[in-house]
Amino acid sequence: MTDWTIRDATADDAAAIVALVHRFNVEDGNPQGALTEAAFCTLGFGARPRFRTLLAEAAGQVQGYALFYPSYDTEFGAKGFYLQDPTSCRRSAGAASGGH
Repeated sequence: MTDWTIRDATADDAAAIVALVHRFNVEDGNPQGALTEAAFCTLGFGARPRFRTLLAEAAGQVQGYALFYPSYDTEFGAKGFYLQDPTSCRRSAGAASGGH
């Protein structure tokens, strides 16, 4: 069984995250997308970050990410957050969960 680590992403992780975004888009049958490392770093790690990213690592390699940002629910009048792209490499995720 592979040991998994979840940690906050840093600007040094931008290349790995952008590569995963592009990979997952293609695997899902979508265009690769236009996200760049520069845009990810500017918006995620600049003076006023617009989002945070958590990374999932196994065997020292980035296997997945979850990006989230603050939101506000007008129905309940409450602060919250929106979780975007909670995803991981399918083979690794299957191995970790006992799947195929």
